[in-house]
Amino acid sequence: MRWSVKYGPEAHSEVVSSRLVWAIGFHQPPAYFVEKWELSGGGEPGPKPPSRFRPALPGQRRAGEWSWRENPFVGTPPYRGLLVMMRILNNWDLLDRNTAIYDLDAWAEGARRWYVVIDLGASLGRTKIVPVSGTRNDIEDFEQQGFIKGVDAKGYVKFDDLGRWHRELFGELTPADVRWTCERLDRLDAKQWKDAFRAAGYKDDEAMRFIRKIREKVAAGLALAPAR
Repeated sequence: MRWSVKYGPEAHSEVVSSRLVWAIGFHQPPAYFVEKWELSGGGEPGPKPPSRFRPALPGQRRAGEWSWRENPFVGTPPYRGLLVMMRILNNWDLLDRNTAIYDLDAWAEGARRWYVVIDLGASLGRTKIVPVSGTRNDIEDFEQQGFIKGVDAKGYVKFDDLGRWHRELFGELTPADVRWTCERLDRLDAKQWKDAFRAAGYKDDEAMRFIRKIREKVAAGLALAPAR
């Protein structure tokens, strides 16, 4: 089995963010958090830090990238809901190189092609513009970041700091788009929330703080009045 491995703070945030994105209906490849492991051979053998492991699955081939601006789903509720999810997670690294298209063998069930946000590690922190694009896996920053600032005269939701990349993607999202995502997150029960963070190696007290903040965002989204 061939594995993609990532060290550092994103090893936590990418695993839980991937599971939450999957939980509301989007394709995601498997991602696992490994606390302790050791590399045998290679240029730098020996014990390694906590990491995210993602397998290359048989019958699933990475065929390229897709564009946030131009893709077959622009304008659809799921695509617009995915953008809302990026704001809920505070994922600030919305670059095309962090997307992937997977082609699946004909024997696989369901869709033969997946459009995936492949790198969700720059999440669960705070979006910024300068001097850096943002933080990741930082509970204090995540708790301090706002979510919805209001709805403008045209009926578009105004979000808190959008960060540096692809700010224009969020300019015409409506309360209905926000509710689409929040309604799906609201279906998760307490055990599912805890399991998602446990699988990513979070301690219970920190996990509960992240969960509390995300659910506050969900409640704010659900409270938005439908456009008239």
